[in-house]
Amino acid sequence: MIAYQPFVPIAQGVRIGVAILSYDGNVSFGVIGDYDTVPDLARLCCRSIESGIDQLHDQALRPTASRK
Repeated sequence: MIAYQPFVPIAQGVRIGVAILSYDGNVSFGVIGDYDTVPDLARLCCRSIESGIDQLHDQALRPTASRK
């Protein structure tokens, strides 16, 4: 395999699809949406997903009671 593209087809009644694929040490997101319903889909992609990943990363670096 040379490359992969996470993709979720949009079915009737579904407005946003998010695919998350982890392979060979990388995590990729594929996002597709109905523009008439979700015209600000780029906001989800560029702000919300990246912000969520940053939060997960920060949480993973924090010491917890069980790690002491």
